[in-house]
Order: sequence, then C-alpha cells, then structure tokens
Amino acid sequence: MYLSYLSSRAPEKLLDVEDANILTGNDLGGIINSATAFAAGDLADSVDNANEFDAIVACLNQLALANYNADTIH
Repeated sequence: MYLSYLSSRAPEKLLDVEDANILTGNDLGGIINSATAFAAGDLADSVDNANEFDAIVACLNQLALANYNADTIH
C-alpha cells in the first residue's frame, strides 16, 4: 500500500521541484532570473494610440528576433 503511494507521488513531486528549478533555480540560471525584459526598442512610439494588441505584436516580434516562438499568451 505504501509502496504504491510512494511510487505514484514521488515522480510528481520530483517534477514539481524540477519545474520550480527551471523557472527560478540558481543552478540552472532560472528562466525568470535570466530572461530579458520586454523592450519596445525600434517599435516604441511607432504606432499611434497603441492598444494591448499592438503590445502583444511587439512582444511576439521581440521573441521572433531572438529565435523563440510564443506558445501561450496570458
């Protein structure tokens, strides 16, 4: 009984620790700690009366220039 509980919970807990380490961990650098903040750069003030959609397009452009693709937008 205890063995089945441990064998089902241990991998889940390990993956939780791994996810936290990837996001914020010191030994892996952490995505949150090492990511470059969004900067409009050449796109700043290029659109009159910019709205949220324009900001999302600018963010996607910055990712594309860094050879990344967004798979989720919050």
